[in-house]
Amino acid sequence: MVMTSHSPSNIVIQRPITPLTTLVVAAAAIVITLVSALTPVLLSLVLVGIAPDFTKSINSPDASIAVGLGIKAAITAPTLLVCITLCLTIGRRWFGIERRSLAWRFSPAALVWLLVMMGVAGLIAFGVGLLQDLLPATLPTEAEPAWPWWAKVVNTIILAFLLQGIPEELIWRGWVVAILGRQKSTFWITVIVFTALHLISQGGQRTLLDHLLYLATPFGLAVAATAVRFASGSIWAAVGVHAGLHMSSLVETAMNTPNSPGVWVATGFGWLLVGGVIMVRYWDRMPWTDPLRRNRRGRWMS
Repeated sequence: MVMTSHSPSNIVIQRPITPLTTLVVAAAAIVITLVSALTPVLLSLVLVGIAPDFTKSINSPDASIAVGLGIKAAITAPTLLVCITLCLTIGRRWFGIERRSLAWRFSPAALVWLLVMMGVAGLIAFGVGLLQDLLPATLPTEAEPAWPWWAKVVNTIILAFLLQGIPEELIWRGWVVAILGRQKSTFWITVIVFTALHLISQGGQRTLLDHLLYLATPFGLAVAATAVRFASGSIWAAVGVHAGLHMSSLVETAMNTPNSPGVWVATGFGWLLVGGVIMVRYWDRMPWTDPLRRNRRGRWMS
């Protein structure tokens, strides 16, 4: 379908988004997510193979915590590089999307959204911590390393932003939305597929029921992250949700909140409420668009 305006330069052709296209995009997003997440593991194996003595020294009890965290950051940072490279390369070659369509431009408004959502994450973790005595079924957890507080904060930042928050939100709330368009169907596709992907996550689950209950947290997170992405027009709001969830583990540690299905469900419910409030507040005013449209240079634009 050709859509014209008074200016010839604004002639665009709407690109149809078929179920097959949606399936391909979802599958590609899963692959990019897994490849990006496995990058630190592969680099660790390479490091062990190249310098086994050095690896043993940094893992010894006498090793400097700062050096160990520096190595961890150096191994984890390429996750973001791999993610960006795959998103841009596949996005351009297969779908012709431009970089700006990823909604990753940082701005004062984006910073506000990011900080506010991280604050909300802390409040949810605090609320769940207050209710922990009412939540059943605590699961056994591994003992945390006896690190000073600053090391725990730095380690959590590395995991929250470099490994989880930024890469995954760039894929699911940036790349996927850029291709499928800011449509209501895209909203639920990102939520459902992102949630299902966490069936392979390891968070202490022991039974099938545990694995299903574990999905409550990623489901609530996905609803909130997608809602703020659509409402704000920036993936940094979604990064605030995702990274904030992981950073809030510091609150859980301080409050001795256990790892349990009850906590997963309560946390997911908290994020679902946040996403619901944003959807009610912004749904009718969200900038819903058609699927990507081609401009005169042959690029698909949202």
